[in-house]
Amino acid sequence: MKYIVFDLEWNQPMDGKNSKERDLLFEILEIGAVKCDEHGTILDSYKQVVRPTVYHKINKYTAQMIQISDAEFKAGQYFTKAVREFLKWCGDEPYTFVTWGNQDVFELRENMNYYKLSLASGPMEYINLQRIYGILTGEEERNKGLEAAITELSIEKDIPFHRAYSDAYYTAKILALLPKEMLTEYPSYDVYEPPRTKEEEIVQKGNKEFLYIYKAQQEKEKASRTPGLYSLYCPKCEGKQIPKKVDWSSTNTGYTCVAKCRVHGYVTVKIRTRESYKHLYYAEKIIRYITEEEALKWKEKKKKS
Repeated sequence: MKYIVFDLEWNQPMDGKNSKERDLLFEILEIGAVKCDEHGTILDSYKQVVRPTVYHKINKYTAQMIQISDAEFKAGQYFTKAVREFLKWCGDEPYTFVTWGNQDVFELRENMNYYKLSLASGPMEYINLQRIYGILTGEEERNKGLEAAITELSIEKDIPFHRAYSDAYYTAKILALLPKEMLTEYPSYDVYEPPRTKEEEIVQKGNKEFLYIYKAQQEKEKASRTPGLYSLYCPKCEGKQIPKKVDWSSTNTGYTCVAKCRVHGYVTVKIRTRESYKHLYYAEKIIRYITEEEALKWKEKKKKS
């Protein structure tokens, strides 16, 4: 298996408009990548600054973080040329994208779609090392920063952080150290284009958290009535039904309840519907194992509501 470990840097306008008011919220400014073999050994590298065409002014926070000079931007390529060159560099052999975090694949697809290009159809499997590192360390509910993980693993910091190539380089260093079986056991899926069929529906498992993404529907109401969405079960018991202990409550993003498995303890069950860029709607369920103390807090919160 060949791995393409990549990182993106992007710009965002600072005028307060949200994503629903824009065709493109984040504009990619830099692509950095390394090509690794099945052992995580670095074989080749790619780096390219992208000339901005949507937002010509770089906001101050982006400028402070990545520090790309005007001269570098002027020497950079336009996105369509840069991304075609990048994908050609990836090669024709089968490969898997590897990132630190869950946004890079989505933003790559978003930017490509803006220019009428396509990376994949439907959900796209990749490896999110941030998530796998969290599962390995028992901190999967946190999004550990790349530099913090590098420090914990005592990896030498031999180049500066916060440029696309350097962050891809450090992610590859972590890839080389993680158990290889975890890379196949815990895949991630980008749902820029959500599941279109029952067969494409997604299950992501962890130690404490399980994510389910259901087939997209044309209408939000129909997605919210997806069969099985409100059913309560324990993933570790292979779907065994479990009783509800705290009734459903409305949250900012959907609905949550608490249930209990006699073997594995309490879980929160969170459901919500989301909209894709093609204005399709899909339901998402997250089952997370919690402590008895956390369950009691949910009970108290429900009493006060």
